[in-house]
Amino acid sequence: MSGQPEGEFDVTELIAVEPGDPAAEQGNIIDTAEPFQLRATFDGTGTDWGNMEGGGWAYSAWFYAHGLGPGMPTLFFGPAVIGNLGAGGPYTAVQLVPGGTLPAGTYKCTVVVGFRNPATGTPWLGWLGYNECVIMMFPWEE
Repeated sequence: MSGQPEGEFDVTELIAVEPGDPAAEQGNIIDTAEPFQLRATFDGTGTDWGNMEGGGWAYSAWFYAHGLGPGMPTLFFGPAVIGNLGAGGPYTAVQLVPGGTLPAGTYKCTVVVGFRNPATGTPWLGWLGYNECVIMMFPWEE
């Protein structure tokens, strides 16, 4: 269809990684007092994606935590993580979440990734991607 992007874009993964994990593997249960990272991976293919990489388009990744259950908070971990596309992906955006930010409970974490035209700074509405994971914040997690 005319006006549609030529190619594909996908946020392929969102994981929570605990500090000090040498393998940087996903941790679904995290100590409430410890910091952790939310790590999103994304990539694309096709003509438009190649042009965006070649033009150094900016990406913005917004991270959220949605508490599951009565009285659980919903948080935006702003500001957005910003970077530029370059010589080839996949790309990774990382949000550090300080210890003590989320109280004990279960959360659906979400990332939304969008793009900006480097010449004008305006958002490009052709592609917007997201992914999610579920974590449990628990005191005394080992």
